[in-house]
Amino acid sequence: MLTGAQAPSGGSSEGIAVIGRYADHGPTCYTTLAKSPGAHFFETAEEIWRSMTPAARKAANMEFIQQVAAATWTVRSNLDLRTISSGALYDEIRELLRLGYTFSKDGKSMLPPKR
Repeated sequence: MLTGAQAPSGGSSEGIAVIGRYADHGPTCYTTLAKSPGAHFFETAEEIWRSMTPAARKAANMEFIQQVAAATWTVRSNLDLRTISSGALYDEIRELLRLGYTFSKDGKSMLPPKR
């Protein structure tokens, strides 16, 4: 497992990753959802994140998305991912689509390509 800003977190090796918007660790924060089922999620210490440039943040996010795709994990969210149209989450969704992922019927999951 990688360390620092690029570490996937979570308590399970089941094939689930959670993505979403960060909302100060509140009940709608994606990390709150991720901890519930024990899924993998991207998290880094606040002080490290604040010290990173926007380009470094994007690179760290994309590295996690690459790890998710390489492991062919299902991606879940508390949001309808089909409605996201800007920001870092949009970039992650676009990358997953480029890698062959598809949306679930409710839009709250992205399914890996069939091998």
